[in-house]
Amino acid sequence: MSTPMLLMSAEDEQAGGEVRSRQNVIHEAGLFQASLGWNRAVLVIEEGTEQFSNSVGMVYVSYEAGQVKSVISDVLQAIKREFPDS
Repeated sequence: MSTPMLLMSAEDEQAGGEVRSRQNVIHEAGLFQASLGWNRAVLVIEEGTEQFSNSVGMVYVSYEAGQVKSVISDVLQAIKREFPDS
């Protein structure tokens, strides 16, 4: 089984100054939801990144810009909790 997490970083700056993840990453989040289930798709989201409308209720861990390594233990805990038999 592949790792059930998706890294969403602030890559695309919008005209109004907001930043969001690339659209293909948002699409992948939807595929994660469909294949793993609503509560089992673990998103790792850079703080300040615009969240997409149907991400509410998904499991996510946020990190400060450039500090994704700081949340590795949180991500592993979420994966172990959601996939105890892995």
